[in-house]
Amino acid sequence: MAAPATVREPVMTMTTMMTTQRRRRRWGRRVALGVVAVVSLAALGVVAAAQPAVANTFGYALPGTHGLPGHFSYQSVWYTDPVACADGSQCLPGGPTRDSRLTLANDGSWPLRQVATLPTLFGSPHPIYEPVHDLSMAGAGTPYVTDAHPWMLYIEDPSAPGWYYVYQRPGGP
Repeated sequence: MAAPATVREPVMTMTTMMTTQRRRRRWGRRVALGVVAVVSLAALGVVAAAQPAVANTFGYALPGTHGLPGHFSYQSVWYTDPVACADGSQCLPGGPTRDSRLTLANDGSWPLRQVATLPTLFGSPHPIYEPVHDLSMAGAGTPYVTDAHPWMLYIEDPSAPGWYYVYQRPGGP
């Protein structure tokens, strides 16, 4: 009977071992560099999102008392308050357009009902209100028409309860 043939393990030379180690080191460096790049881009995105100009452009609020944007979208319609803008330098002079609860009641716009929320970067969202008896929404004997958009929406001033910022739809009533 013949002796079984022995299978020889390939011998790793010093050159082969060094090449394998270099590849592993390069792969580890590439992974570390990729992680650093992803973390840096995420941090840059957060810093950019916290800028007032970005918040005003995309219609979300910033944290704080003067963080409401100059415009936002509700049911695919943009509502604006030209003098309110999220701590930005592009605000128009004068104070933002605000109405008190008493003024809204005298105009027949009180009570208000919440219809949506305005997202806030790193904060709780602000409720968006519309008048329950909005004359711009009246039709066919009912207070609401499903395809109509209100002329004005309100957001309560976070620094002065009972006061509401007035956002209007382009074109006016």
